[in-house]
Amino acid sequence: MQADADEIELVNTPELKLWVKWGSILNPNYLVVKGKYIFTGNIKPEDFTSLLNEKRIQWDHNIIQYEILKRPQPNMQIVHYITEAPSAFAFPTEYIEKHIRFVHDSVHYAYCSSVPHNAFPTKEGCTRGTTVFAGSVLKREGGVTAYSSFSQVQLNVWAWIKVGEQGWSC
Repeated sequence: MQADADEIELVNTPELKLWVKWGSILNPNYLVVKGKYIFTGNIKPEDFTSLLNEKRIQWDHNIIQYEILKRPQPNMQIVHYITEAPSAFAFPTEYIEKHIRFVHDSVHYAYCSSVPHNAFPTKEGCTRGTTVFAGSVLKREGGVTAYSSFSQVQLNVWAWIKVGEQGWSC
């Protein structure tokens, strides 16, 4: 996975690569994030998936609340989470997303997008965020486990600056 000419490379190490850019073919205001992480240790795909989802509130200090609202099917869940306000002058951002996971030929796939906003009213004191699309692949390659992800979110620049202030970018 390489950075495109219009992307900003935030991290480029043997274990982690992370790129961002503003704008996509869908909307010039969307933030696009691509990443790849190589695990040299032994981690079960199910444990890693849980770390990125149900256990995210334990390590992501930007998450205020995380809950699974529904499980319409065994590989699908509707998730609600709230992130910190991007500034002292803004509201926390609330997301309601559909997460779908499946395994094919020992490769773990995940897909995520926002649920229509009218399906769940916005919580009082929050603003609604939108995940246009997020996808990931978790697989063994060359004796290591590789996790690759791509996402497009509607996010204002102040939220991204706060993320950078928290040390999540270079």
